[in-house]
Amino acid sequence: MLRISAAIPETGILAGCEAYTAVRLAKRQVSGTAKAEAGKESGRQESSTAGIRQTRKRSILDLFSDDDMIDYRQTEWSKSGQFTSITDLPLTEFGVKQMSATGLNLIGSSKNLTTNFVEVENLKYVITSPRKRALQTRDLLLESVSENEKNSIVFDVDNDIREWDYGDYEGLKTEQIKELRKSRGLKSDDWEIWGDGCENGENYKQVTERVDRVIAKIRKIHREALENDECCDIVVVAHGHILRCFAARWVGREINVNPQFVLDAGGVGVLSYQHRNIDEPAICLAGAFVVPAEEEGAGI
Repeated sequence: MLRISAAIPETGILAGCEAYTAVRLAKRQVSGTAKAEAGKESGRQESSTAGIRQTRKRSILDLFSDDDMIDYRQTEWSKSGQFTSITDLPLTEFGVKQMSATGLNLIGSSKNLTTNFVEVENLKYVITSPRKRALQTRDLLLESVSENEKNSIVFDVDNDIREWDYGDYEGLKTEQIKELRKSRGLKSDDWEIWGDGCENGENYKQVTERVDRVIAKIRKIHREALENDECCDIVVVAHGHILRCFAARWVGREINVNPQFVLDAGGVGVLSYQHRNIDEPAICLAGAFVVPAEEEGAGI
């Protein structure tokens, strides 16, 4: 999952099976004072995780937006290393268990859990690739969310966030693709999808066009939420190559070269905005893990 934040990120995930991205716009206060005050009220010292949750619940000053992106979980072809785009495979049994567990820890109510990255009351949009494995991943991630809570979420199946179309290379492994290209008299040993594309599939320019449309849609939603002083989380569920393209295009990089992003299954990453400005997209190196201090300036 990839989260896009205009302030200090609260959550974010970059994962590696069917992928999901969450974009968040929320009000938050990043001062440790709120936590200290809460500790006085309760008459005891809070634990670190409780402190993080308390800070989030009392965050009321700043506006920020996050984009969480999760790659889909395991399928038979992803397990074997075969390129999978248009072939509509379901998750394996292991993949189902993994995404169910991820959903429990990823999405929940701020009132009940201290570990959730995405607070369901702020989740307004879920954008998903139309592939079965992505839709299955989306449903597993939201398994613990009530029907009443789901009714307040907009579910958008967007063909623009489908996986890179591998064309003639669908179902093949990298070495098989290189052998096929060699037999056709094409560049083979140093073939890369980024600059060379796929025969009868897509090249980087075509992928760029559709990824940019998704990014533009997300930024429009965030901009409107910002103007209306509203919380707004967005989750995008998609695939390995397309989500790396998404992260690169988020910061304006061309994708005709390997963006050198690792998209691990179940991993966590964060995209953000500098200075809480939607026109200043950035990659947040701190990721999702930011522990608030006991008080402003503590330990300095």
